[in-house]
Amino acid sequence: ARDKEIAKTVERIATSRNSFKNIRRIRASIGQMDAKIQKGIAQNETIFNDKQLQSSLLKSKEESRIVFGSDKTLEAAYDSVVDEMLRQVKKTGKNNLSSLFQARKNFDQIINKKFQRLFDNLTSDAPRTNAKQRLQRERYGHCVE
Repeated sequence: ARDKEIAKTVERIATSRNSFKNIRRIRASIGQMDAKIQKGIAQNETIFNDKQLQSSLLKSKEESRIVFGSDKTLEAAYDSVVDEMLRQVKKTGKNNLSSLFQARKNFDQIINKKFQRLFDNLTSDAPRTNAKQRLQRERYGHCVE
């Protein structure tokens, strides 16, 4: 079902019988969309406050409390995710929407690298499982896989 959903999403882009061409077309389309978003942000550039961003991220944590319940390890993992996003924002050196968008892209790359299969199986609790496994590996070494 997931493969069909993906195929339907890209059917207007991936029209070749050659899979490699389709992948290039999809990546090119993503790049074009990214450029449009960046241009739109630059035209409507505004600044933000670090405290507002942190507050918004922590509000999201509060709204997601049911995900980790009373599991303090998962709650700490969530805090680490918020901290990493804020660190990426600080690395850009500016508090405007363009730098926030770049920080988000940098953050996404880090998440993709750390949790390569995060969204492979959306019918499972993969994000929570990945977070637990990652924390176990960091705590107990790579012997827990």
